[in-house]
Amino acid sequence: MKQGDFHFLIVAFILIWVTANINLNKNWNKIIEYDIAGYYAYLPAIFIYQDLSFGFYEQVNQKYSPDKFRGDYRQKLENEKIVNKYYVGTAVLQVPFFVLGHLLTKMTGHSPDGYSYWYMVALAMSSVFYTLLGLYYFAKILDKYSINCTNKWLVLYAVTFGTNIFVYAAIDSGMSHPYSFACISALIWNFIGFQKQGEAKYLYGMAFLLGLIVLLRPINILVVLGLPIFVNSWKEIYPTFQRIIQKPSRFFGAVLLFLAIVCFQLLIYKIQTGRWIVYSYAEESFNFLKPEIFNFLFSYRKGYFLYTPLALLSFLSLIFWYKKNPYKSISIFLFLSFMVYVFSSWWSWWYGGSFSSRVMLEYSVFVFLPLAILLEKAKPNCRKILIGIIILLVIFCQIQIYQFRYYQIHYAEMTKELYWENFLRIDKIINKK
Repeated sequence: MKQGDFHFLIVAFILIWVTANINLNKNWNKIIEYDIAGYYAYLPAIFIYQDLSFGFYEQVNQKYSPDKFRGDYRQKLENEKIVNKYYVGTAVLQVPFFVLGHLLTKMTGHSPDGYSYWYMVALAMSSVFYTLLGLYYFAKILDKYSINCTNKWLVLYAVTFGTNIFVYAAIDSGMSHPYSFACISALIWNFIGFQKQGEAKYLYGMAFLLGLIVLLRPINILVVLGLPIFVNSWKEIYPTFQRIIQKPSRFFGAVLLFLAIVCFQLLIYKIQTGRWIVYSYAEESFNFLKPEIFNFLFSYRKGYFLYTPLALLSFLSLIFWYKKNPYKSISIFLFLSFMVYVFSSWWSWWYGGSFSSRVMLEYSVFVFLPLAILLEKAKPNCRKILIGIIILLVIFCQIQIYQFRYYQIHYAEMTKELYWENFLRIDKIINKK
């Protein structure tokens, strides 16, 4: 067995073990709630109820969570038509797991209603799978940068257990972010492959993945602005673009593939409402004139650097990388700064009930590539200090995730007073148990 395979098995085992203990015991019927319920609802709607107006919502809610409101994903338009607030992409990637869950449900005699036990097992496993897929492509990207095996896995372990990837892989299963992480990581790998070899398979791979990325979260189409990071200099951007369009038949084939995937959402809207284009988020929108950048990054409520300090360390490592490769460090800084500006301009810059700034999860390759470079290039003594800092930050993040699970860190309304009152204290949780 290769060393990389061994490490992947360890990560997979831990994520599966954690999600099994948290989500697949007596709490299995609590997985589906709020955003997760909306992302998932397309599957039972299409495959079981044949009802894209989601008329089964009350029936299922009453059966599996009669004592608690878990969020209504349905939006009623002015023409009285019902539309799902959330996009269909997550459900598309969950299809193989849903089918497996349905088969296991039939075999074991459970209720084939889309919400009984084996469906939830499949849902939880899909989050683990796509997280692992994202890490797999991240590992392949690090190989392209000649990061040695030890440093590569130090970074991958740190990213898995020292960021909110751990939360959305194994605790809050079914959110869109692990799926986007997998697709964006695979898109970057295909872009690097196309840049080096120019083969059609990479171009079609990029078109397919970009279609899925838009289907998952349309705002993430902005990832294309980050792809030039993975060429070697400013001068190579235009030749790479030329290579993409130089064969018109191949290029238009890729465009058609992209559009065919994106149009699946439009077809859903047409069936639901009679319209091809619908804005399902009603009054929710961006305010680009008043971005909450400081709060997004540093606030007690949901600050990315406060709850994912490993990301701050990686950002600071751009200073080191600047000396080695100004183009790479500047382009990553500009791209991530732009994405922070966009995300912090959303009316709900804290993004509801979540741990850390969850919308940054899918951009983990961009965020943590500089940390891998720093580990690879650091002198031995500096590297030992850096590894020590990384380990401490992973432990720090795990403590905060533990507190988040038991509401010492509030999922939406965290304050400065509450944060310092409970700072690194898990004794309250242990004593309650």
